[in-house]
Amino acid sequence: MPNLRLRLREQTQSDHDAVERLFDRHDVSTPTGMTIFLQAHNIALARFDASLSRATAQSTLHIPSLREAIARDLDMLGVEMATPDAQPAPESPPHPLGLIYVIAGSRLGAKILAKRVADSRSPDVRHALAYLTCNDADQMWVQTRTLLERWFGSALIEAQIITSAKTGFQWFAEAFHQAESLTLTNARQSHVA
Repeated sequence: MPNLRLRLREQTQSDHDAVERLFDRHDVSTPTGMTIFLQAHNIALARFDASLSRATAQSTLHIPSLREAIARDLDMLGVEMATPDAQPAPESPPHPLGLIYVIAGSRLGAKILAKRVADSRSPDVRHALAYLTCNDADQMWVQTRTLLERWFGSALIEAQIITSAKTGFQWFAEAFHQAESLTLTNARQSHVA
């Protein structure tokens, strides 16, 4: 029987792909694309942080360091960091391990994206690499993968973990839409002014 990491990947693949398609709508090598990317990650991480603050596992995720890196990158782009919309508390709290899977997995593509950002024609974008190269997050996926590969528990808890991972992907999608709307609205207003 495949380990929990493989089962999570299989059962959340469509959720992951849907979020990837959203983020692929904007090129991170452009100021607008990078702003949307960073704002969306800030908004999503704030929501994850709020949910995980009640769980001891939160401390391994370095969310405050990640959000500080996002703030530095947005400052480099001359953009104010968005204040995430208040979100209602979920009816039942997501299982921390499902959320951790999504956060750690979101760091896997960082090296590829960092290359795109470093090759940008925009000097401001080229220097906005703090989040994508955040040292605090380097071991996040390795630790999470090991935890998931060694995990064993009841089918009920496993179902909760998988459902929570799907919730995490949904939070990233919602954060993307909020960040895209905010960024494009601000861009239109600055062109008018």
